Amino acid sequence: MVIKTKNTTLEEWVRLAPKAGESIAVYAMSNTARRLIPLYLSTGIKIICILDRDPALNGTFYNGIPIISPDEFSDKDKTIIICLSVAFMPVLRRLRSMGFKKILPYYFYLLDKEIKLDISTIEDAQAAYFDNWMLSRPANDVLDYVDIPVTMKCSLRCRDCANLMQYFSSPRHADFETMRRSIEKLFAVIDHIFEVRVLGGEPFMYAGLYRYIEIIKNYSSKYTLLTVFTNATIIPSQKNLDALKDPMITLQISDYNNPRQKIPELLSVCEKNGILTKINKGFRWQDSSRIRRHGRTDAENMELLRKCVVHRCAAVVDGKLFYCPIAGNIYTLKAAPEEYHEFVPLLDDKALDCTIKDQINKLMRTKFLKICDFCGGRPLYGNDIPAAVQTDKALEYEKYGDSL
Repeated sequence: MVIKTKNTTLEEWVRLAPKAGESIAVYAMSNTARRLIPLYLSTGIKIICILDRDPALNGTFYNGIPIISPDEFSDKDKTIIICLSVAFMPVLRRLRSMGFKKILPYYFYLLDKEIKLDISTIEDAQAAYFDNWMLSRPANDVLDYVDIPVTMKCSLRCRDCANLMQYFSSPRHADFETMRRSIEKLFAVIDHIFEVRVLGGEPFMYAGLYRYIEIIKNYSSKYTLLTVFTNATIIPSQKNLDALKDPMITLQISDYNNPRQKIPELLSVCEKNGILTKINKGFRWQDSSRIRRHGRTDAENMELLRKCVVHRCAAVVDGKLFYCPIAGNIYTLKAAPEEYHEFVPLLDDKALDCTIKDQINKLMRTKFLKICDFCGGRPLYGNDIPAAVQTDKALEYEKYGDSL
């Protein structure tokens, strides 16, 4: 393997990788860490501590491993494994500035396998470096994540929803024909998508959800995963359940510990129907959803995007592809002036497929978005708030035209 990263060849990652009997520190008590710590231990590697900047975690333990602040860890020569699927480079730079010398990405354990790599820099992969997909990700003509919001209607009204559902006073379903054509055009111009994410609002509030699932399944050779997100307040109809019976589909359940949720009942129904499920709990919600013009400089908004955890999570809204779901919903809400909206028109009949593809590649690799000035920002750390606090009515915001 001779592909170069920005500062280190991939052979160097392999050479530096700890061997059985060696001890390491793991950076970040993340879902990635929970998945990989058992793997590292199974290879004979010893984990002496987990480093995390969250004060609430400092002084606690995970499977007997102490969790401490990076500032408390003094062994600068000890190998640190960064267990983050996003924000690898910012953390790498921070740890190097603190004097640590041996810092590796979590996927180091794959790099001594017979894997062909087709990336040019670690930065190319930091948005969604997920096992073999990201180890073979081409530079162009693929997307990491694409959100398909089938409805703005939701059975909950979370005050701090990062996708801005709390601002819709008259939410409605997506126009089926517009969304159908958009999905078909997207798959026509893009070579592959790692994960297609069907969501809302609450997707099961749309009785015809199965129609979208069946359309997407027609392109199963062009995506790796299909995930449907639900808050588990609605037990799906049998038609919708039947559409989810596919090994490439996962029903991801957000556990907010809300009394209206029917998680045990939903899990039972899914088990009977052979539907794969995944439960997410222990969310870290951030105060990022207040829509307003912040008046930042271009440099400040560029830094906001660089630190954002929602990298390259494209969203299809109203026949257009946006960089992220927040940008798409600010557009729908008319919560920013027209000149702030950046998107690719998927249904431009005058545009060639190759032109649309080039526009998508350019948008998804941008380092600056004007719309970021209307976002509170979603950095890896900071601004933590209680999850899923409910509000009785739609929140108010400044409007720049007719909205929902």
